Amino acid sequence: MTRLLTFILMFVLVQGTCQIGASFPYFLSSPNDRFYLKSIPFASQLWEDQGRTDIFNSSDSLLLYSIPKYFPPQGIVLGNDGAAILIVKYSIYNDDEFDERAVLYYDEGKIAKTYLVNQLVQKNLDDYYYTLFYDSWEGWEWDNGRYIFPDSITAYKAKLLEWPFYTDGETTFLATKDFELLQFDLRTGNMINRQRIDNSEEIVDRHFHEPKIIKPEFNWPGSKLPLLSNGDEYYKSFENEFDYKYDGVMKKDKYKYYLLELNCLIDLTGVCLQVEADFEDSTLNKQIEDFFLGQTFDENSIPDITEQWYFYQKDYFRKSDTLVAINERIEEKKQERKHELWRIKQDTLDGVYIPKDLKDCLSELDKLLTENNREKFGETMPADYHMGLGTNLRNRWGLWSSSRLREYFLDLGVTHPDDMSSIILDGYHLYLNENEIALDRLLSRYFLKPRPKLKLPKDYEEQEK
Repeated sequence: MTRLLTFILMFVLVQGTCQIGASFPYFLSSPNDRFYLKSIPFASQLWEDQGRTDIFNSSDSLLLYSIPKYFPPQGIVLGNDGAAILIVKYSIYNDDEFDERAVLYYDEGKIAKTYLVNQLVQKNLDDYYYTLFYDSWEGWEWDNGRYIFPDSITAYKAKLLEWPFYTDGETTFLATKDFELLQFDLRTGNMINRQRIDNSEEIVDRHFHEPKIIKPEFNWPGSKLPLLSNGDEYYKSFENEFDYKYDGVMKKDKYKYYLLELNCLIDLTGVCLQVEADFEDSTLNKQIEDFFLGQTFDENSIPDITEQWYFYQKDYFRKSDTLVAINERIEEKKQERKHELWRIKQDTLDGVYIPKDLKDCLSELDKLLTENNREKFGETMPADYHMGLGTNLRNRWGLWSSSRLREYFLDLGVTHPDDMSSIILDGYHLYLNENEIALDRLLSRYFLKPRPKLKLPKDYEEQEK
C-alpha cells in the first residue's frame, strides 16, 4: 500500500472523467483499496483499445494479471476482489460494423459475460450516434474541473449525471439514457436489478462511490511520426531511399502525387516495432515497411509510462524526376476527366441511387428518412440540417465530385455543393408542408453562374464507340 500511496502523492486526481477526449494513462483503485489497475494507451483516441491494462496488489504492487487493451477511464470499474472488471461503452452507433457488446465482464483478465445494447437500453434507431449513459441535463456549468448543477437537480441525480457508471466493489451501477439504474453483481457478472432512476435515491445514497482515478503527468505524443534519431524528418530518409520527392505544399495542378500512409509502433528506445505501409504504388509497400523497421526515432518522443506508441503519418510524394511527374499528371488529368464523364451518365454510383433532378431528390428522401424523422424535418428550419443530413447528401449523391445530380444543378447555374444541398433541403421542407415548390424562387436566393461548355478529351468519342 505504501507504494500506491506514493503514486497518489505524485499524481493528481482526475475529476469529471466522464468526458470523452484523447487517450491518457491512469490508475484506478478498487473501492476497498486492496487492488489497483494501470491502463496505458499506445495511441490516440483513433485506436481506442490499443494498449494494456495491468492489475496489481496495492500492498506490494505485485502484478496479478494483464489485459492487452486500453480502456477509457469513464467506462471501467474494478471489483473489491481484484479479479472482476466491468467495462461499458459510452458511445453507441447504428452501423453494421459497430460491436453491439456494450458491457463486458472480465474475470481475472478473461471475458466471461457480455451484454448487447438492446439488453441494456432501447436502441435509438433514428440516430446514427447516441450515448448509453444517463444524460438528462437540466442546465449545468463546468467550473474548475467539476460539474456545477442547478438547484433543480437533486443531489443523487447530480451524482449519476457526473458518474453514471460506478461501483461499491461488490455491485456495479449503470445509469442509462432510458432513465434506468441497472445493477450488476461483480462476483458473477449477472444483471441483478433494473429500476427507474426516479425511484433510486436510497440505493444511490447507500452505494455511491466516486471512482478513485489518478492521472499522471503526461506529455501526449500526438499522432505524427517523431524526428529520426539523427534529427531528420522521416520523409528525408524516404526521399533518399526511394525515387520520390516530398514537396510539402502540393502543386497538384503540375505533378502527379502518390499518397503514403504509415502506421508505426515505436518503443522507448526509438525502435520501430511494427510498420504498416499503404502506398499508392502498392508494389513498394513491403520495401517501405522493411525500410522503416530498420530506422530509429527520437527516443524522447515516447513517455516512459506508455512504453510504446502508435504513430500515424499521411503525406503525398511525387516522382523525383520532375519531367516524369509532369507527364504523369497530364495523363492523370485525362483519366480523371474520362472517369468524370462516365460518372455523370450513371444512375447508380457505389451502390447508391443518384437522383436525376429535384423532384427525384424529394422521392428519395421520402425513402431514406423514417416517418419520425420526416415529421421532425417538417417542423424544423432546413438550415438546421445543413451539417447533418446536408453533409450526408453532398457526399452520398456526388455533389462534391461528379454525378448526374451535380450536372443537373450545374446546368441550372448552381456551382457550389453547399447551395445544391440547401436547395434540396428547402424543397423538401416545402414538400413536407404541402407548399408549392417553385424552382425559380428557390434558385433566386443564390448567385447563378452560367454553365461553361463541356470539354471532352480528344479520344473520348472513339472510346465511346
